[in-house]
Amino acid sequence: MTKNILVVDDESGNIEILTRFLEMHDYSCRTAENGKEALDVIRQQVPDLMMLDLKMPVMDGVETLRTIRKQGHEFPILILTASYNEELKAQTLDLGAQDYITKPLFFKSLINKVDSWLNKPLASNPTT
Repeated sequence: MTKNILVVDDESGNIEILTRFLEMHDYSCRTAENGKEALDVIRQQVPDLMMLDLKMPVMDGVETLRTIRKQGHEFPILILTASYNEELKAQTLDLGAQDYITKPLFFKSLINKVDSWLNKPLASNPTT
Protein backbone atom coordinates (compact mmCIF):
# COMPACT_ATOMS: atom_id res chain seq x y z
CA MET A 1 0.00 0.00 0.00
CA THR A 2 1.32 3.41 -0.98
CA LYS A 3 2.23 5.68 1.92
CA ASN A 4 0.76 9.18 1.93
CA ILE A 5 2.93 12.22 2.65
CA LEU A 6 1.59 15.70 3.33
CA VAL A 7 3.95 18.42 2.06
CA VAL A 8 3.31 21.82 3.67
CA ASP A 9 5.17 24.84 2.28
CA ASP A 10 4.13 28.32 1.15
CA GLU A 11 6.51 28.18 -1.84
CA SER A 12 4.82 26.42 -4.76
CA GLY A 13 8.21 25.60 -6.30
CA ASN A 14 9.27 23.72 -3.17
CA ILE A 15 5.99 21.80 -3.14
CA GLU A 16 6.39 20.84 -6.81
CA ILE A 17 9.98 19.64 -6.41
CA LEU A 18 9.25 17.65 -3.25
CA THR A 19 6.09 16.01 -4.56
CA ARG A 20 7.72 15.00 -7.84
CA PHE A 21 10.70 13.59 -5.98
CA LEU A 22 8.55 11.67 -3.48
CA GLU A 23 6.25 10.33 -6.19
CA MET A 24 9.33 9.02 -8.04
CA HIS A 25 9.96 6.98 -4.88
CA ASP A 26 6.43 5.54 -4.86
CA TYR A 27 4.87 7.86 -2.30
CA SER A 28 1.52 9.54 -2.70
CA CYS A 29 1.49 13.26 -1.87
CA ARG A 30 -1.04 15.78 -0.70
CA THR A 31 -0.11 19.42 -0.29
CA ALA A 32 -0.96 22.54 1.69
CA GLU A 33 0.38 26.09 1.50
CA ASN A 34 0.04 26.93 5.20
CA GLY A 35 -0.79 25.36 8.53
CA LYS A 36 -4.51 26.04 8.35
CA GLU A 37 -4.75 24.25 5.00
CA ALA A 38 -2.67 21.39 6.43
CA LEU A 39 -5.13 20.94 9.31
CA ASP A 40 -7.99 20.84 6.78
CA VAL A 41 -6.18 18.17 4.77
CA ILE A 42 -5.52 16.11 7.92
CA ARG A 43 -9.22 16.23 8.81
CA GLN A 44 -9.94 14.62 5.43
CA GLN A 45 -7.11 12.07 5.51
CA VAL A 46 -4.42 11.60 8.15
CA PRO A 47 -1.04 11.29 6.40
CA ASP A 48 1.57 8.67 7.14
CA LEU A 49 4.21 11.43 7.36
CA MET A 50 4.31 15.22 7.06
CA MET A 51 7.02 17.53 5.75
CA LEU A 52 6.46 20.92 7.33
CA ASP A 53 7.98 24.31 6.55
CA LEU A 54 8.19 26.74 9.46
CA LYS A 55 7.83 30.22 7.98
CA MET A 56 4.41 30.43 6.35
CA PRO A 57 1.51 32.88 6.29
CA VAL A 58 -1.84 32.28 8.03
CA MET A 59 -0.47 29.64 10.45
CA ASP A 60 3.26 28.99 10.78
CA GLY A 61 4.89 25.61 11.19
CA VAL A 62 5.40 25.79 14.96
CA GLU A 63 1.72 26.52 15.61
CA THR A 64 0.74 23.83 13.11
CA LEU A 65 2.97 21.28 14.83
CA ARG A 66 1.64 22.27 18.25
CA THR A 67 -1.98 21.94 17.07
CA ILE A 68 -1.43 18.56 15.39
CA ARG A 69 0.14 17.08 18.51
CA LYS A 70 -2.59 18.56 20.76
CA GLN A 71 -5.12 16.81 18.54
CA GLY A 72 -3.39 13.53 19.36
CA HIS A 73 -1.90 12.77 15.95
CA GLU A 74 1.33 10.80 16.20
CA PHE A 75 2.47 10.50 12.57
CA PRO A 76 6.10 11.51 11.91
CA ILE A 77 6.69 15.20 11.14
CA LEU A 78 9.90 16.32 9.47
CA ILE A 79 10.62 20.04 9.69
CA LEU A 80 12.08 21.43 6.44
CA THR A 81 13.28 25.01 6.81
CA ALA A 82 15.67 27.48 5.20
CA SER A 83 16.74 28.92 8.54
CA TYR A 84 18.90 27.00 10.96
CA ASN A 85 18.14 28.15 14.48
CA GLU A 86 19.23 26.02 17.45
CA GLU A 87 16.44 27.36 19.69
CA LEU A 88 13.77 26.76 17.05
CA LYS A 89 15.14 23.29 16.40
CA ALA A 90 14.93 22.44 20.11
CA GLN A 91 11.41 23.88 20.30
CA THR A 92 10.10 21.85 17.35
CA LEU A 93 11.71 18.63 18.59
CA ASP A 94 10.21 19.25 22.05
CA LEU A 95 6.80 19.71 20.41
CA GLY A 96 7.10 16.30 18.76
CA ALA A 97 8.81 16.75 15.40
CA GLN A 98 11.01 13.79 14.44
CA ASP A 99 13.69 15.76 12.60
CA TYR A 100 14.78 19.31 11.71
CA ILE A 101 16.24 19.50 8.21
CA THR A 102 17.66 22.68 6.71
CA LYS A 103 17.40 23.68 3.07
CA PRO A 104 18.95 23.27 0.60
CA LEU A 105 17.95 19.63 0.82
CA PHE A 106 20.17 16.68 0.05
CA PHE A 107 17.64 14.42 -1.61
CA LYS A 108 19.36 11.07 -1.01
CA SER A 109 19.59 11.84 2.70
CA LEU A 110 15.99 13.08 2.72
CA ILE A 111 14.56 9.97 1.06
CA ASN A 112 16.55 7.75 3.45
CA LYS A 113 14.99 9.62 6.40
CA VAL A 114 11.50 9.35 4.91
CA ASP A 115 11.94 5.65 4.14
CA SER A 116 13.23 4.93 7.64
CA TRP A 117 10.31 6.76 9.30
CA LEU A 118 7.88 4.86 7.10
CA ASN A 119 9.69 1.54 7.58
CA LYS A 120 10.64 1.10 3.96
CA PRO A 121 14.02 -0.20 2.83
CA LEU A 122 16.51 2.64 2.59
CA ALA A 123 16.98 4.08 -0.89
CA SER A 124 20.75 3.62 -0.66
CA ASN A 125 20.35 -0.11 -0.03
CA PRO A 126 17.18 -1.44 -1.68
CA THR A 127 17.86 -5.03 -0.57
CA THR A 128 17.44 -4.36 3.17
